[in-house]
Amino acid sequence: MVATGFSGLGVPFIQAIGLWVLVIATTITVIQRMVMVRRQVVDGQ
Repeated sequence: MVATGFSGLGVPFIQAIGLWVLVIATTITVIQRMVMVRRQVVDGQ
């Protein structure tokens, strides 16, 4: 939402940058969750 606000102010490429930041943050979150589940499975055995 911040990227959209700055885009309205005329900042170039801010939406593309905002989307890439979102993609990276989402990927990190998914990896962290996979690692947590893996640790729980290994500890449970």
